[in-house]
Amino acid sequence: MNSNDVKQRRNRGLPGAAIALAAMLFAAFAAAPTAAQPATFADGGVFIGMSNGTVIWYEPDGTQVDTLVSLSDGPVHQVAFTQGLDMYVPHFYDGAAGGNTVAVFNHEATLIGIFGSGYNCNPATIELYGVDDAAWIGETDCLGGLLQFDGDGNLVLRRAPAVEVRGVHFLDFADDLCTIHYTSFGLNVKRYDVCTESQLADFNLAPLPDAGGAQTLQLLPDGGVLVSDLGVIVRLDAAGNQIGTYDDAGRDNWIGLDLDPDGTSFWATDWATSHVYRFDLASGAVLTSWDVGTEPFTVKGVTVQPPTDLPPPPRAAARMTGGGSVFTESIDPELGEIRVTHGFELHCDPAAVPNNLQINWEKGNRFHLEELLTAECFDDPEINPHPPTAPFDTYVGTGTGRYNGEPGATAEWTFTDAGEPGKVDQIVSLVIRDAGGSVVLTVEEEFLTFGNHQAHKAKPGAGLRRGGGRVSGSSTD
Repeated sequence: MNSNDVKQRRNRGLPGAAIALAAMLFAAFAAAPTAAQPATFADGGVFIGMSNGTVIWYEPDGTQVDTLVSLSDGPVHQVAFTQGLDMYVPHFYDGAAGGNTVAVFNHEATLIGIFGSGYNCNPATIELYGVDDAAWIGETDCLGGLLQFDGDGNLVLRRAPAVEVRGVHFLDFADDLCTIHYTSFGLNVKRYDVCTESQLADFNLAPLPDAGGAQTLQLLPDGGVLVSDLGVIVRLDAAGNQIGTYDDAGRDNWIGLDLDPDGTSFWATDWATSHVYRFDLASGAVLTSWDVGTEPFTVKGVTVQPPTDLPPPPRAAARMTGGGSVFTESIDPELGEIRVTHGFELHCDPAAVPNNLQINWEKGNRFHLEELLTAECFDDPEINPHPPTAPFDTYVGTGTGRYNGEPGATAEWTFTDAGEPGKVDQIVSLVIRDAGGSVVLTVEEEFLTFGNHQAHKAKPGAGLRRGGGRVSGSSTD
């Protein structure tokens, strides 16, 4: 049935004048443009973090789509997207009573809440990973640490990588999913292994050229690194040698940086002039640029949204996350009671990833899981978590890994989740053996003194955001 059929049927029985009026109204309605639909993050774009806490959304040609007002006036140094196209927005402290938080917008660009808590001072950089959008978050000031959260926003572990002038300002993961490269407003690209909790040698072989300090970095597919270094943008090769620079006349405050999903270009922001640039990676030519139109020193980071035409992620297995500390007797009678600290994300299907388990105890001993061998998740009728958030409460697993850096160690464990706030969660059993089979740690039926275990039901998800899906964009205070 076409529009004329609709018009004729609706006009039957109307007087002549009414028929004419109806025809005029129908013609006007048919000619009127369709009301524009609200933009969603599925449309993609370039996102600019601002000093007043807003995020300005552009199309790649510089056409402004929207200005997103967050829950804080604290400066935005980066945004990150989940597989489901929620957007996470870390905020610096805003100088009044707010900030120091991470806001969340849904895929329809609507502010829906916050992620995580317990931030110490100025969260600036965020990397999402795993099947449930868990996160690593760096803080620029005060303790300047590196925070690991599970997908529900529970703080799992806080680490303290070495810093230079400030804290862990911007980070990016290497392909091994253990090594982070990060900046700290100094002259180096620093590195830290989150799997072994060890500081690594700086990436760059010679100091970066600008004493103002490194701001944002991006790992490149060839193993090299791009660094915004205020006066210039520096390219390092995979060995850490400086092999090129990028700049434009009159710009000397390069802050934000993000690799475009095409892999052949990147975006950058000039803080002093509030301009956005897109450079060709090979030639250094400026492909696109525009003035945001705000006052100088108001534009912070830039993030290019990852592609939205990726295949849907597989349904992930259920999992348990968490960590904390227990106190137990050492296998060495002379040591007496010792503190055992643990953190983990473990799936009920060993094929699901990631699977992480880190155990630390007396005098610097540590175990790092490298392969999850077996896993069993079941509901113990004697445990009644309130509220029950998953169809199981007990996780039994085995795996292999490194004991004090040496391969060939093994671990077997049973963890329970007895509900919030975690005071009756347990390490029911934990046995770690070195490569020779000697037991180096045992824990039996210890309630958590600090921390929490959390069972999660299965949900869709994805792996670490990288390449075109890399989270990025950062800037100075």
